Amino acid sequence: MKKLLFIFIGLLSTSTMLMAQDAEPVAKTSKTPPKFFLAFSAGPAIPVGAFASKDINASSDAGLANLGYNLNLHSGYQISDYFGVTGNFLYSRFQMDQGAITRYLNSSGSGGVNATADHWQYWGVIAGPMATLPVSDEIFFDFKAMGGYARANMPVIGFQLAGYPSASLQTPEKWSDVFAWQLGTNMRYNFATNACLFANFDYNHMEPVWKFNFNGEDLKVQQKMGVIDFTVGVGITL
Repeated sequence: MKKLLFIFIGLLSTSTMLMAQDAEPVAKTSKTPPKFFLAFSAGPAIPVGAFASKDINASSDAGLANLGYNLNLHSGYQISDYFGVTGNFLYSRFQMDQGAITRYLNSSGSGGVNATADHWQYWGVIAGPMATLPVSDEIFFDFKAMGGYARANMPVIGFQLAGYPSASLQTPEKWSDVFAWQLGTNMRYNFATNACLFANFDYNHMEPVWKFNFNGEDLKVQQKMGVIDFTVGVGITL
């Protein structure tokens, strides 16, 4: 009996080793990427085209806009691995080039008039489709085309006759509702569970029109506003 038990134990051990060798390893499964992201980013806003032009004599569309800043709240939902929808809440502000205003007044023979201007600014809500390129389980590039509603503010400009402090005029504070569109891309790096680093590069465009009556005269001002934004930030993923 003792000899028989040893024989069966030996056979059982041999069979177990053979089964272990023949068994196929379990395939590793890729980590399921999150479906939703919400990120806040901030960075420079670079005026381009007519909006950035400083030569009022050459173009009536010259916006005299200096380098500004942009704040963005980004969101997106991944419908599939390569397609989704995205939306932004954005805000930008740009100081005007005071030197360009002074040069224009001097060159136009209005050297006796001083003028000061504050800023351009706008905010908006836009949305649209996005195509996603997964680089790895943690890194994704999104390519976006969006459009939507924006509200733009023209600069308040004050005029004063040199030497006569009481002889001054000021344009009214005016906002305009306008359609805005944006093309761009962003990179998401999911560095931790439910957290990501976010980098965004895009081009914004809108052409607001302001209508007002100034000293009894009906005036209309239109401005082409083209801006390149580069922002970085952090977000959550779900």
